[in-house]
Amino acid sequence: MSKSEEKNKEKIIYHYCSVDTFLSIIKNQELWVSDIFKMNDSSEEKCLEDLLKFYLKRIHGELLKDKKFKEYLDKKGKNDKEKAKKELFKEYYNKIFSVPIKKNIDNYIKINKFLTINDLLKEKSKKIKRYICCFSGDGDLLSQWRAYADDGKGISIGFKKSKIKDFLRKIEIDLFDVEYIRKFKKSKYNGELSKIFKYFPEIGIIMKDTGFNEMIIDSLLFDPEMKIYSDLSPFLRYFAFMIAKRFLSDKELKPQIMKRLKNFIKVKSSTFLEENESRIVIIEEELEKDLNTNNIYFRSKNNNDLVSYKKLKLENIVDFISHIVLGPKNKLTVEEIKRFLIKNFSEEKIRYIIIEKSDIPYV
Repeated sequence: MSKSEEKNKEKIIYHYCSVDTFLSIIKNQELWVSDIFKMNDSSEEKCLEDLLKFYLKRIHGELLKDKKFKEYLDKKGKNDKEKAKKELFKEYYNKIFSVPIKKNIDNYIKINKFLTINDLLKEKSKKIKRYICCFSGDGDLLSQWRAYADDGKGISIGFKKSKIKDFLRKIEIDLFDVEYIRKFKKSKYNGELSKIFKYFPEIGIIMKDTGFNEMIIDSLLFDPEMKIYSDLSPFLRYFAFMIAKRFLSDKELKPQIMKRLKNFIKVKSSTFLEENESRIVIIEEELEKDLNTNNIYFRSKNNNDLVSYKKLKLENIVDFISHIVLGPKNKLTVEEIKRFLIKNFSEEKIRYIIIEKSDIPYV
């Protein structure tokens, strides 16, 4: 079996980096798992939230285009009695609104509730740190060279996915495959919404509160054109916060907080689909008293930022590596990389590692 055939036989995930970082990874036999909010992608953990806000605006627009719904809002606005308002909504919902409009109303309420819960959990997760180390399923991808490997001057290191996964499992650290979600701009997005809802944690006291439903519908009456609020109003958010604060402790919310973090950290927009990304993820509460004992280090970024990270030790790191690709603008030779690896390990140890130059004509 040739080396190329052997490489193709197992799943390889690639870590793009500069030459300096490559040298450090090999010499120290470790990967750095860095603060997610100091990475190059500014949309981290925002994809699902942004998608729901996008669909909220679309549904809002569709509701206001419907004659029967506008008729209902007009009648409701002229009615001063709360009981009569409730009866009016029941009458329209059960007898007058079409099935698509009822579906839009249900989704409008759900989206507002999920966004409210998301805000609450996001606020409560500020002290929980997220560290990631990213890999691509493609070892020679121009977008990755440009963004993460010194504009093509760096190196991509191909790790055996199954071996990395087995190692991480033993130390109770996750390796996630990123899930990509597409934005549907046409009206047939109800199926997609039901998939997105599954990523969001529920808080029963908010999801089941029917009074909250009425307040959400009322927001359409107070701000029909969404000129004041781009999504749920601060008043409604405050109402939900007060409910949660009164009935739920931080300890009781911990499962929902962790579910949100784990789900949000593994979802990205389909615009990044070509990356075919996997990521090592460490989630932990970071307290000031733990800074000296919790394996936390700091490095500079672009000479104007500070990035916290954790070290992940990989003993005999070459056993994890099966492929090394030199970037399209990298001036090193295959032979030089080979000699460096032999110097740090041995010829026998690296004999099955394939080392080659990028095929991309990028200058």
